[in-house]
Amino acid sequence: MLGRFEVEFKYCDKEDWIALFLTCKRLYSKCQALAVKQHIWTCTNLALLPHRLHSHVAQMRDPSCAMMLSCVNTTRIDFLDQLLTLPKLPKLTKLRDLRLTQRYAPVRLPCVEQLKLRRFNQEITPNWLPDSITSLTMVDFNQPLSNLPIHLQRLYLLEFNQPIRVGDLPSTLTDLTLSTFNHPIDPAALPRLSRLSLPWFNHILAPGVLPTTLDTLALWHFDHSISVNILPPALSILYLGDFNQPLLAGVLPHTLIKLVFGKFNQPLVAGVLPPSLTQLAFHEFNQPITHPLPSRLTALVFENFNQRCSFQTLVHLRELRLPDGFNQPIVLPSFNLTFGKRKRYA
Repeated sequence: MLGRFEVEFKYCDKEDWIALFLTCKRLYSKCQALAVKQHIWTCTNLALLPHRLHSHVAQMRDPSCAMMLSCVNTTRIDFLDQLLTLPKLPKLTKLRDLRLTQRYAPVRLPCVEQLKLRRFNQEITPNWLPDSITSLTMVDFNQPLSNLPIHLQRLYLLEFNQPIRVGDLPSTLTDLTLSTFNHPIDPAALPRLSRLSLPWFNHILAPGVLPTTLDTLALWHFDHSISVNILPPALSILYLGDFNQPLLAGVLPHTLIKLVFGKFNQPLVAGVLPPSLTQLAFHEFNQPITHPLPSRLTALVFENFNQRCSFQTLVHLRELRLPDGFNQPIVLPSFNLTFGKRKRYA
């Protein structure tokens, strides 16, 4: 099927194959519909490719190929090997995403919107990152933060574990993921984020640490008590992985619509679950439910639950998942019920 055809250029030292491609009238006419796999590594004469060939992603091991990319509509470039210096790139008007595997590139990077760096673990020097970057991913970076783009909106740091000072993060940031970060956070150190993911963070949350603008919060290894007014008032999605502390009424904001617990296995006191909840998942919870669950729930998941319970008040419930070993009587409203299927709910 030409509409799903995949083209892969690997070490094309001869031009015969490309010439054959161009002389095939039927294939040439379908260039616009090709789903190009975009592995352009060391093809020595990319200028032969037609301008209509939509190669949106260029992956290369030989940086000398970079200047050949001006003939294609490249929106993303992946350099697969480490580079001591970044090769000169042609002016690519559609380039939005650059991904480098390198130690350090002392030259200024091109103006791109998305940048992904692997094996980069050096101090960020002034003006090295262009201000055009709105999304930045650094896989191996673990240095103090400095000189980040002033228009940055999304920041993903997979190995970063350094203290964050007030002013380190640009005020434009809305989405922050710090995969291995585990330091106390000073109030006002985080800008007006809408999404925050701290998988390894496990320190007490003081008032004012979490931005009031947060919509989504993920704390997978966090296991400290949470007081009232600690969680942002506009929070709608909350993931608590290792958290297993008693919860009091009023701790969870009344804007929550999705709540996922991992190891939580504490009694549910009256009013602890906000009435706004529509999706609720428990992985280790196995306590008697003595108070009605939020009536707006549409999806309810238990992975390790085996208690007598009544869900008759959950008139909006459309999905209920119970573990394979569940053998207790339950009272249900009228809806399609799913039993005995373990499924990660996140």
